[in-house]
Amino acid sequence: MRTARIWGRDLEMVGGPYTFVVWERERGGDFLAALSDVQRRERVTVSDYLPFAWAMCATADDGTPGYDEWCRSPEWSAFDISEQGAGDVIAVISSALVAEFFPSAKAGRGPLARIRRLVRRAARRLRRA
Repeated sequence: MRTARIWGRDLEMVGGPYTFVVWERERGGDFLAALSDVQRRERVTVSDYLPFAWAMCATADDGTPGYDEWCRSPEWSAFDISEQGAGDVIAVISSALVAEFFPSAKAGRGPLARIRRLVRRAARRLRRA
C-alpha cells in the first residue's frame, strides 16, 4: 500500500489483481493495456493518470465511489494546481504504479519490464518539464 498526498488529499493506493477487476468494471478493458497505451503517447496529462490512481484507491477501499464521483468529491477542497503541479501529480501516481505493480526484480524481463520502463521514462520527462 502506498499513501500519497495529491492536491491536499491523502490517497491510499494498492495495486494487485483486484485492481484489474475494478478497472474492467468501471472503465472497461485491460488495466495494463491502458497503462501501456498512455505510456506510448508523446504527451501525457493528469487526466491520463488520475484513473489509475482511482483504480488503486478503489482497490484499497471498497467504499471508493465510481471514478466520476471520486473526481467530484469535496475531499479535493484543497485543490491548488500552483501548490502541486500536474507533473508532480503524474510523478506521484507513476511512482505508486511502479511500486505496487512492479516491485520485484522478476519484472525485469518481458512485457512487464517494458511497462515499468515506460512509466519511469514518463516520470523523468515530467520532472524535466
